Amino acid sequence: MTVLFQEDWTGSDAAAWNATRWPTIEVTAGTPTPVVDIQSNQGRFLPQGAGYARCRALSNSGNMADIDLTATFTLATGGTAEQYHSIFLRHDGAWSGNNVLNGYRFMIFNTGYALDPYIAGVIGTRIGGTSVSKTWNTSPWSTRIQMQGTAMRVRVWQGADPETWEINSTDSSFSTGILSMLSMCGSTTTARQVLWDSLLVQDFPSVPVYSQTKFRVYSNSGVGLGEAA
Repeated sequence: MTVLFQEDWTGSDAAAWNATRWPTIEVTAGTPTPVVDIQSNQGRFLPQGAGYARCRALSNSGNMADIDLTATFTLATGGTAEQYHSIFLRHDGAWSGNNVLNGYRFMIFNTGYALDPYIAGVIGTRIGGTSVSKTWNTSPWSTRIQMQGTAMRVRVWQGADPETWEINSTDSSFSTGILSMLSMCGSTTTARQVLWDSLLVQDFPSVPVYSQTKFRVYSNSGVGLGEAA
């Protein structure tokens, strides 16, 4: 697999994100002002100071089509606190308010996460038909997102990788685009921090990803040789 984009946010606390990898970073007005910086060698979004205050960043990933993305994130506030943290893929680079104009949005919100297409600034049919419920806490979480042609797969977990997809569906709205990120607090001015780390985007593996059904392999004598996924 070839690395298409990578960010580990290594740097001093309060340092800016790498300007080459993130040429455009924007925050809305607020008191205090929303923050995009490095904290503990992680990328911090801290929307605060106004209802639905936001921070957003466009990467220099270039247009990417078939991808395998992995990352970790840590929320400062767990439970059902209102908050919105997003990674956008196959993004055309344009914004429509608090969302992309065209592209796919992977969004963490107060009760779970979802994958949605945004078409001309309007949300389309939710991929997989519904959101995935999660009870958030303040320990690190991992996510994996795969896009291969029209195939869309996502999972989010803590601890050992379950290796099963929570979203496994199709959508043909977009075929290529860049990577971008956004965080937004809720309707109140309460800050909602997220720390991102170990963001890695690779091209899709040449070996196909099979279904989650396992099969057992036997020799001609009927002796079991093991399982394959």
